[in-house]
Amino acid sequence: MDNLPPIEEQLANIRQKSDEEIDLSDIPEVTDWSCAMNKDEYEAFKKARALGIDPDVFLWFRKRYPKFQIEINSVLRKHMLSHA
Repeated sequence: MDNLPPIEEQLANIRQKSDEEIDLSDIPEVTDWSCAMNKDEYEAFKKARALGIDPDVFLWFRKRYPKFQIEINSVLRKHMLSHA
């Protein structure tokens, strides 16, 4: 690395500065929050990932069905029964 001071020292230096003094010029501004999740949604997303459901599939169901977990289960059950 570039001989940076320890992270604790870097954080202490940042904490001493006002917001206006911190240079954010090399960080792109976030303008699209459409995929942002609140805490509850994120917890549900983690559970879906634990089952191996792809994020795009999970989000597709979540956007279309108020009870998306029930709908996902229903789709899986229909598939299971058709292959019994």
